Amino acid sequence: MHMLSALLASKDFSLVWSAAIERSVGALYVDNSVVATLSALESGPLRPRDLERLTLRSSTAVTRTLDRLETAGDVERIEHAISSDQRAVTVRITRLGRRRERGIFAAASSSAGEIRVPIEEAIRNLELLTPVGTGHPVREVGSMSGTCMVLGRLGMIVGSATEATLDGLDINGALALCQLAARSPTRPTALTDRLGMTSGGMTKLLDRLESVGFVERTYGRVNSDRRGVEVYLSPVGRVRLERFLSDVEPYAEELLEAFRDVNAHLSAPDRPGR
Repeated sequence: MHMLSALLASKDFSLVWSAAIERSVGALYVDNSVVATLSALESGPLRPRDLERLTLRSSTAVTRTLDRLETAGDVERIEHAISSDQRAVTVRITRLGRRRERGIFAAASSSAGEIRVPIEEAIRNLELLTPVGTGHPVREVGSMSGTCMVLGRLGMIVGSATEATLDGLDINGALALCQLAARSPTRPTALTDRLGMTSGGMTKLLDRLESVGFVERTYGRVNSDRRGVEVYLSPVGRVRLERFLSDVEPYAEELLEAFRDVNAHLSAPDRPGR
């Protein structure tokens, strides 16, 4: 299941990327939507609809992100900034936001070696799914903004397919099913470790998966721990997982291009960040 391996690699990449950003800026509200928005605004003020196009996010999602950024003092909204449209609003990055964006760039650059490992693993697996010579040309990503746009597109592709096929589950739900397909039964602690989640988060996820009939849990069957829990992939879960993987596979070319773009950027340590 090469697509499974690629998705797991993307999850590893996401965890390393997020940890690097958190270490740098020390702000729990920062995620990729925040990074992408700050990076897009680095070149100058933009309207919210321009941010929708650049970050590949919905109007509602962009509004939520801007609310968080404005509360943190990283951006400011300017009303009536466009004379031809008195209802228009533009958004500009503040000095604090610029400092935060530079810190994020520095964090990503310093973690480039660690991040590159899961990227290259994903590339190897996705190339087995993509016919040679049919992919899009690899774009040169020359800025932090470009890198974030690629990351945003990667998340949108996988997230949309996951929600549509797996009753609104996120990528963690899909990967939990993938892990169970490869090894069932599995202890919840093993899933927690592999997906980089907390035990509480895993319990909630398993509750959700069990409620829709994708997994089953058994209790007291582990010889070394009579209170132990084991998780099984149900027949319904297996069918839906196979459908999800088949839905994602047509996007292999775009996923491959996204990973290559980010890898190209991280492989050029001498390139100026700005």
